[in-house]
Amino acid sequence: MKKTKTSKQSEGMPAEGLSRRKFMKSAAALGAGGVAAGATAATFADVPAEASGRGITRPSNFDQIAGAPIQEFKFPASGADVFARACKEEGLGALFCCPGNYSIITALAKHGIPTYGGRTEGPMCSAADAFIRVSGEVAAASGTEGPGFTNMICAIAAANASRTPLMVLASNMSLGGDDTEAGLQRGYQQPTTEGLKKYGKRIVTASRVHEYAGYAFRQLKSGVPRPVHLDFVSEAVRPQMRDELDIERFHDLSQYRTEAVAYPDPKQIAKAVDLIKKSARPIIVASTGVFYSHAC
Repeated sequence: MKKTKTSKQSEGMPAEGLSRRKFMKSAAALGAGGVAAGATAATFADVPAEASGRGITRPSNFDQIAGAPIQEFKFPASGADVFARACKEEGLGALFCCPGNYSIITALAKHGIPTYGGRTEGPMCSAADAFIRVSGEVAAASGTEGPGFTNMICAIAAANASRTPLMVLASNMSLGGDDTEAGLQRGYQQPTTEGLKKYGKRIVTASRVHEYAGYAFRQLKSGVPRPVHLDFVSEAVRPQMRDELDIERFHDLSQYRTEAVAYPDPKQIAKAVDLIKKSARPIIVASTGVFYSHAC
């Protein structure tokens, strides 16, 4: 029989060494604390154009972004900057996003959160889920309002079923535009993710952004992990705040959650050890609880 090219070869898919699996492993290896300033640029853009066979060129602004210094938080600051500060202090591992929700994704990127851009929200949300499962860190996925957010639903459901601590972020137009006829991109998001999340909130006030970020990370980093969903109206992310006095309940992370963990009764541990000693072929069935507790 005459050999023919596979569908991937004929479509000009990336050559060996540029697989999605290898990308996810390298992205996860960056982690929350070991990333250089240049890593906040779109990593996909570092793939040579000739490798794909499609003649894709890299825009010059990618180089400008890669060389930009990480911005230190200071007042005056927008609501988006305050949220980015909270995420930075909590060690958010990465952000996977598409165009849209610009105030939030720009603030996270310029404050040093490793940021990866893609074409559609669904796959990028799945990429965030995969990153978390590989690295054990909390990561975020972002989409714009309307169809952008709804593209993420199946990936959010998968993360929920897998007990993944995924932070779902989305923009949601403005309060001032609610109840208008031109509502193509509008919609109350929180009911849409009901049953697919551990916690959710539509944030409408800039002064409470830090407070709700704390609630979100409390849920992500304690108890049984599941997704949280925050959506931001423009009135919450754009206003400038002069200092900490403009922010309600501006608490350090040690004041809104605990690092303490539950542990089993020592007597029950002794019984388990005894059972293992007596067994001929013991098997330990370990799942995400062991993984996210770093008990491997």
